[in-house]
Amino acid sequence: MGALKPISKEAVDLFLQSQIVLSEIETNGIKIDVAYLKSTMEKVQSDIIRLENQMLLSKEYAVWRRMFGDKAKLTSRQQLGDVLFVNITAERRGADGKRKTINISKHGNLGYECTLWTNTGKPEVSLESLNAIDIPFVKDYVEYMSLQKIFGTSLKGIADALDSNGFLHPSFDLNTVQTYRSSSSSPNFQNIPARDEELSGIVRRCFIARSPDRHFVEVDFSGAEVKCSTAYHNCPTMLRYLTDKTSDMHRDMASQCYKLPVEKINKAIRNVVKGNFVFAAFYGASWKSIADALWNIPHVQQLKLDDGMLLTDHLASVGFDRLGFIDADGQPEPGTFYAYIKEVEHDFWNNRFAAYGQWKKDTWLYYLENGYVEYLSGFRCAGVFARNEVLNMPIQGLSFHCLLWSLIQINKGIKKRGWRTLLIGQIHDSIVADVPEEEVDIFLEFVKYVMTEKLHEHWKFLSAPMEIEAEVAGLGKTWFDKKPYTI
Repeated sequence: MGALKPISKEAVDLFLQSQIVLSEIETNGIKIDVAYLKSTMEKVQSDIIRLENQMLLSKEYAVWRRMFGDKAKLTSRQQLGDVLFVNITAERRGADGKRKTINISKHGNLGYECTLWTNTGKPEVSLESLNAIDIPFVKDYVEYMSLQKIFGTSLKGIADALDSNGFLHPSFDLNTVQTYRSSSSSPNFQNIPARDEELSGIVRRCFIARSPDRHFVEVDFSGAEVKCSTAYHNCPTMLRYLTDKTSDMHRDMASQCYKLPVEKINKAIRNVVKGNFVFAAFYGASWKSIADALWNIPHVQQLKLDDGMLLTDHLASVGFDRLGFIDADGQPEPGTFYAYIKEVEHDFWNNRFAAYGQWKKDTWLYYLENGYVEYLSGFRCAGVFARNEVLNMPIQGLSFHCLLWSLIQINKGIKKRGWRTLLIGQIHDSIVADVPEEEVDIFLEFVKYVMTEKLHEHWKFLSAPMEIEAEVAGLGKTWFDKKPYTI
């Protein structure tokens, strides 16, 4: 880690005041349904044992044992790939005379076909990829690995950290992350499953309102990091996307990436491009890794257009029947999906978001000359960093500082007004609170004022409008039960 250093009194005050608020949040604690936690841990353990026994008696594991003997280990994803699939590579010469290494899909040791490969030439065995394989053993394996993770990192972590009254008091620290964001421990409250609905439900149902007349409430900034980035680069195209409600950056990029008319972009396809092109590009992903994701996900998830046509069939109809290969010089095979996404990525930074692209170049050169990065929120980070770190740190840091500043004001407002609302958690861009029934509306109205109006008055360099989204669970319900709430 590099040297972390505030360069203004305001930055020092922000962290000092924030640490007080985070200490109060830790003291307030979060109510846990201990009976549910105990019964869920027993059930998950039972399911893990059942799944393990099923797999150990399967024909797949018999092959596994023959291949690896005493070294056979169910939790080894690499061994699983070797058991299920055979990866064969071959070489051929391209038109330029250079040798090209390509992957050939072939039936594996058990007769299962693999069409997805990692950058290292190994079969793709991520849980997401495995989830698309309709084989009982693989289905059991995915569930087994997911439950192992849930039990070890979430449920057991919660149980071990409970106080005698059934409350959890996670720690929130400001001194451990080089981007000036927070971390959490005992347990890591910021790493509770959220995306997978089934796994999220198992864990988040442990967290409940502290009494039947209260609500579990979560409020988060919408697109905070993208909006905070504009404070640095002020890209007019980006600002138009963020202020014009009729425009849609993710839809437009999905249209370009998959050569589809915008009216044919559905939610599933938009989300794939949102996460795997737009945000991936913002965080510095290479065109190759972006192309891999945009190609693999439609195959794994069997994504369809609204008319029922497979997205993969559409890609073939517009000339992309294969991902392609990359030669020894790192150049993609012409006419393939690799080559096309490389062109799209070039257009993204040099035409569509040219001002943002120029800021990235200027910021990297500034770091190379001076050895540090400065944040608009008043911090400096010096040290040896990779290019992506240099470009992401000031944006991620500022985004989190917007939340910290808001937390301070919200906590002051709660005390000033004598509310019974309690702040009980913080997850990077979101605030978690335990709110009495009669205070829900006035609390959320105040939060909206602080996070979308007062914040702009304080930091006038924020050029894009900050927005929030709120979710509220029913009376006495769990964190998992929260629903969108209109303020």
